[in-house]
Amino acid sequence: LLWPSSPRRDYYWTMLSAIVHRLGLGLGGYTTLASYNRFHNNVLRDAIVVILIDFVMMLFCAMTIFGFIGYIASVNGVSIHEVVGGGPGLVYVVMVMVFSQLPSGSSWAALFFLTLVLLTYG
Repeated sequence: LLWPSSPRRDYYWTMLSAIVHRLGLGLGGYTTLASYNRFHNNVLRDAIVVILIDFVMMLFCAMTIFGFIGYIASVNGVSIHEVVGGGPGLVYVVMVMVFSQLPSGSSWAALFFLTLVLLTYG
């Protein structure tokens, strides 16, 4: 999935634009925190650390979501393509099925959807 057999340029540009968009969400916070830096601070190191932390978190979230999708597909006995049809079905259908299988799933579902609501206002 990360390295397609026939590399297309639009695939990599999409990946890069997603990283830039994710980092742009915290631009005000980065500027505020940067005002507390020393004058001779290593900005390049800080930028690389922020990008690496963002990449690791994105990789963790993707692995978790793909694990959930694979679990739901194996429980229902269908292929992964049938579990996720695309669009908002991942958030509103698959994640509801996942939370219904977890212990105290309604609490996790409430936290998840509260996070989605807060992201829309951010």
